[in-house]
Amino acid sequence: MLFVNHAGKEPEWIAHAPWNGLHLADLVMPCFLLIVGMSAALSLTAGRKRGAATSDLLHRVLSRAGKLFALGVLIQGGVASEGHFPVWDLARLRVFGVLQRIAVCFLFASLVVLYVPECQLPKLETQWERLLTKAEGALTVTEHEESLSSYWLLVPFKMYAYWWSFALAYFSGFLVFSLLIRPRGCDKWPALAPDCNMAASADAWLLGPHHLYPYSSCRRMDPPCEHFDPEGLFTTMSGAVVSTFLGLWFGCVLLALTSHRARLKAWACASILLFELGVALHVSDTIPFNKNLYSASYIMVTAGTSGAFLAVVYLFTDVLQQKILLKMSRPFVWLGLNSITVYLGDEILERALPLVYWGKRGNDVLGLIRWLFHAILGDGWFCSLALALADVAFWTAFAGLLHRRRWYLKI
Repeated sequence: MLFVNHAGKEPEWIAHAPWNGLHLADLVMPCFLLIVGMSAALSLTAGRKRGAATSDLLHRVLSRAGKLFALGVLIQGGVASEGHFPVWDLARLRVFGVLQRIAVCFLFASLVVLYVPECQLPKLETQWERLLTKAEGALTVTEHEESLSSYWLLVPFKMYAYWWSFALAYFSGFLVFSLLIRPRGCDKWPALAPDCNMAASADAWLLGPHHLYPYSSCRRMDPPCEHFDPEGLFTTMSGAVVSTFLGLWFGCVLLALTSHRARLKAWACASILLFELGVALHVSDTIPFNKNLYSASYIMVTAGTSGAFLAVVYLFTDVLQQKILLKMSRPFVWLGLNSITVYLGDEILERALPLVYWGKRGNDVLGLIRWLFHAILGDGWFCSLALALADVAFWTAFAGLLHRRRWYLKI
């Protein structure tokens, strides 16, 4: 996220797609949300096993979600305000943003884990063992192992069938609503255009147009959108929450399966299936990739890529456990352990440093750094990428220093 936030708009494949399409920056938020869903499944299930009461776990969830939402409003709420940070014009306060979306998604996923029950798996195991016993004489050793592994691929679905039933019903309801219902004055169907979509209309009606993100990329489209928030309430509830529910699935694989091979097979199968379904919807022009609207094809293909990335990381760090691989992964561990500190620090410094200047605005530390990079590398896209990489290197080193001192910010 640090890299894509500072890489600029060139080359185009890095920056967010203005409307339809899929660029590198569009893969970041779904990956975060998938990890949020996984962490909710793992942490809350572990809390229950330790004997924690549901009310205590709910209190922790509400506290964490509330803190994240408040931090998001604090950091990004004044983006439309006249003046400079820290300034918040309450008449134009941006209500939703990156941290607010993560907070809402975490809350919904946690409520599913806490209040939607699991299935009773022992009965399923007994039935399967009976079937295996009957067919034991007709199966070779290899066929027996393949049948057993195929069964265990379905275990996460069977153990948490109520979770998936709820998630599927939730997703289907919002999908039908966004595809079949058109906003007033719109004659396009389905309503997926920048100037005609339910997300913009619903957010403007619920929050007010002055409380949405004022610099959305869809304003550069033809025809442009009048108002749109890429992290708005409607797309958070209709799409981002579903990405988090898919993260629950990947977390359930860790809970239900114990062998590395079974986990990797389950993740691989789910990732391939999701990726193919998303690509099919986009290629057939039924539902194109669209990060702004959090379209169904975008949800599926990004969940597939995030799941594949997770499987690769798990393979190298947990299965192979080579020393050189573990050493190479340390910077990512530092960033992961202090991710909220790094994100907030980057956002605050970017807005606060220009407040201290020499003579006139622009003669500040950030301006000096940019001037040095442009003087050495020129004004092309390579300079923007170098600046983004330098920003990532700085915060990685800072996170490493915090890790060395055992200092972590917990929400």
